[in-house]
Amino acid sequence: MSHFRTGAEPASEGEAIQILEQRKLTESSHAADATLTVDQFIDGLVTLGAVGAGVALTTPTAAQIVAALPGAMVGMSFDFIAVNADNDQVLTITPGSGVTGVGTLTVAAGKNRQFKGVITNVGTPAVKLLGLAALA
Repeated sequence: MSHFRTGAEPASEGEAIQILEQRKLTESSHAADATLTVDQFIDGLVTLGAVGAGVALTTPTAAQIVAALPGAMVGMSFDFIAVNADNDQVLTITPGSGVTGVGTLTVAAGKNRQFKGVITNVGTPAVKLLGLAALA
């Protein structure tokens, strides 16, 4: 089951949680600046290959993120992992409209970083993107 809305809202918070637990990891690869889709971003694994120049990937907007999560509510979260396979260049994650970055939003050459997105408002969609620990 996809984590995207299919036209019917979950009947309860429990049903929304069950839908979210069934989300699948979406992998994507980039070699140039791009704006990520919600599929690539929510529970996504993004890989940057050898590109010869730094790359900036922009997140979807907060409105797109909130709309994509069934039963979206304040405090709901999701994960995002960026893998920088380029040994010379930095990967930068740029927050889209309504998304606020907290912590480090760059991934050093040859490293990986985990991010956590947290919905902070659904009426006026807002998402906080936390740059967590760099991974090996």
